[in-house]
Amino acid sequence: MVSRRPIPELDNAVEAYARAFMAGDRDGAERFVTEAGLEGHRAAMAAAAGKRPLDSFEVLARAKIGFQQIAKVCWNSPGVKPNIRNVLLQIRWSQQADKSWKIVDVEDLTVKRSPWADIPPLAAVMGSGNGNA
Repeated sequence: MVSRRPIPELDNAVEAYARAFMAGDRDGAERFVTEAGLEGHRAAMAAAAGKRPLDSFEVLARAKIGFQQIAKVCWNSPGVKPNIRNVLLQIRWSQQADKSWKIVDVEDLTVKRSPWADIPPLAAVMGSGNGNA
């Protein structure tokens, strides 16, 4: 297994965003979000409101995709059973011209069984119905 290459500025930004999100600090969290990412971020904040208080978070994964980075972060509430996540987000980060890292997209995976769950099968998209599209 190849371990991820540390990017201290990104790791610090992910952690600071996660702490602000956990605290419900909208302004603190939004300082890491670009205009393009605001809709997804705000939807995730609104969905998480009913699950507060959140008392811990964990960065589950980080991966490079082209020039961007994806971080998968989960937050839990006090007393939640192990392996049950209250909030699970997939967050796409991009390095800006000033070298800061900002969020360009947030996808709430909390109620999805996988990130691909809302992608229609290829056969349905192609209209063939035979599964060999």
